[in-house]
Amino acid sequence: MELFTSKNMGGVTMGKRSLLFIMVFIISVSILFTAVGCKKKSDSPFSDDDSPSFDMTELVDAEEPAREFKAEFIIYGVPDKMLGYPIGVEATSDNVFIIDIYSPDGMIKKYDIQGKFAGKFGKKAEGVQLPTDIVVDENGTIYIADIEGRCVWVYGKNGNLLYKIKPEGNEDLFLPRSIDINSNGHLVILSYDKIWKMKTDGDVIAKYGGSGEGDGQLGAEGSEFYIGPSGLSLDGNDNIYVSDTINNRIQIFDKNGKFLKKITNDDVNGVFTQLLDIKVDSKGFIYITDGSSYYILKLNKDGKVVERIGGKGGQKGKFGLMGEINGNYGPSALAVNPDGYLYAVDPYNHRVQAFKDTGEFIYAIESEDNNATFIFPNKVCVDTNGNIYITSGDIYIEDPLNFRVLKFNKKGDAVHQYVSGYNMGKFVCPQSVAVNSKGYVYILDLDMVQIFNPKGSFYTSFGGRGSNKGDFGVILSYFIEQGPGGLAFDKEERLLVADKYNDRIQRFNSDGKFLEEYTVPKPQDLAVDNKGNIFVLSVEDGRVYKLSAAGAALDKFGGYESDSRKGIAYDGGEELGSYGIACDSKGCIYVTDTYNHRILKYSSEGEIVEILGEYGYGDNEFLYPKGIFIDPEDNLYVADNGNHRVMKFRLY
Repeated sequence: MELFTSKNMGGVTMGKRSLLFIMVFIISVSILFTAVGCKKKSDSPFSDDDSPSFDMTELVDAEEPAREFKAEFIIYGVPDKMLGYPIGVEATSDNVFIIDIYSPDGMIKKYDIQGKFAGKFGKKAEGVQLPTDIVVDENGTIYIADIEGRCVWVYGKNGNLLYKIKPEGNEDLFLPRSIDINSNGHLVILSYDKIWKMKTDGDVIAKYGGSGEGDGQLGAEGSEFYIGPSGLSLDGNDNIYVSDTINNRIQIFDKNGKFLKKITNDDVNGVFTQLLDIKVDSKGFIYITDGSSYYILKLNKDGKVVERIGGKGGQKGKFGLMGEINGNYGPSALAVNPDGYLYAVDPYNHRVQAFKDTGEFIYAIESEDNNATFIFPNKVCVDTNGNIYITSGDIYIEDPLNFRVLKFNKKGDAVHQYVSGYNMGKFVCPQSVAVNSKGYVYILDLDMVQIFNPKGSFYTSFGGRGSNKGDFGVILSYFIEQGPGGLAFDKEERLLVADKYNDRIQRFNSDGKFLEEYTVPKPQDLAVDNKGNIFVLSVEDGRVYKLSAAGAALDKFGGYESDSRKGIAYDGGEELGSYGIACDSKGCIYVTDTYNHRILKYSSEGEIVEILGEYGYGDNEFLYPKGIFIDPEDNLYVADNGNHRVMKFRLY
């Protein structure tokens, strides 16, 4: 499951890329594919006979002995020392623990007190799904609130998984959002509209709260997909402080859950806008992040604002800058270590910043160089020298790491980041990349193809928006523009473009001059075999359309199946089906069955002969695989979108 959350950081809204992805504070996780393209009847030259259904239990024997399907090489989009999307933090006297949800092979990153990376743990392979808060007890035991996993994970001080806490049989759904530990060693957990007190073995001691606007009630909307209170903290007397986000106030309870007082906008001269996380230090000062104002507010015991820390900006000591269109992304999570230092998550600057209790900036935990970082890889291509090109990004999120085209050498070292020739140097929505034998790089960016010379500098571009020859179809779906899906070179090094919303393949010469077009329904991607045949993957019906080198219709096979064991998942969903296609040297065709988390291998006759991969995070597993590419040595490259990585496999 991946989580996509609303762009409002004040609550948790679980929705479509959940199947997974991302957040109360964009959590982006995950991928909201609900857009539906324009449908029209195609004048396709292909016959309309039903494609065969395949029984996956009777696969054709491969000619070669079975080879273990295991990645021999992986490029991770979020390197260990880089913060991809931090959403939570905890600090001790010795270490800082940061939740980075863009790092599925270890979402809890550990740093020493000087900000040096010291390791990571909390793998999705262990079951961790969406951690939102973390606390460390006096013995170094680590407790992680997992809102999507509906449990608390318990790790040893060395990052070894011990067990998980998941109360069963309760009438209230357990959705741990924020967590702390009281003086008795009991867990105090914020879950939806209630505060839970639990033993560390999972026994529930008490629950306080309930939905509403009254004293002692917490604002919450929805059921398990909710927006509600965002943060919880305890003071030295075990009093409980809650940032009641929807009600735009702080509420304080005693250790037994009795309502004590509230701090509202009337008490602070109206400065509260979007209250998120909250922490109380050893002196009784209250710190609360206010997302819309881009400040951390420091309040005294009487609830009066005595300091405003931060402000809007990208420089040290400031927060945010992104999110102007879809929401506010100021500081989100907080931690106060035993020495009184304040740590604040700055998610859209991809860092955690440390301050003195006076608000003076100390240092930031961040990457000095993020040129090797990418998120949600969509397509991958490899040139004749083994250099790897990756297009990445998610049209549904705003992020400085979004919409990148990166070049890596064959060792996996980043060597270049491409800069668009337009739009202030930024790509709009890069979808695919192809490289010719002279080293020129062609990047498909929504309604145009941009060409770069072998040194990586912008050379020229061609295209346009529309349905005329040489133009590309673009639609507006849910206020988001979507266009062509893929491109590839034919045997004569002429460029083929999958013009999805014009139901055609267009062929251009190397300078971008239109040559001819061929009708195919909703082409998403295409590949050319060593004989020059063109294989086109359609998202309209999930079929592979085979064309001759001259563009004549030859065959079609595959297709969506309601029984996902027999074919590609999600019948008819243009953004919920197949995504990438490639051909190997033996004439086999490979298709990414994205929403079944696998790759289907077809024979040249269109029969399924093998299924590669399955759902997961291991070196033979995928999470929403998208683009694929096969080089002349039969190495398969996979853009493992949901795991933020590109994987290389040896096929034979």
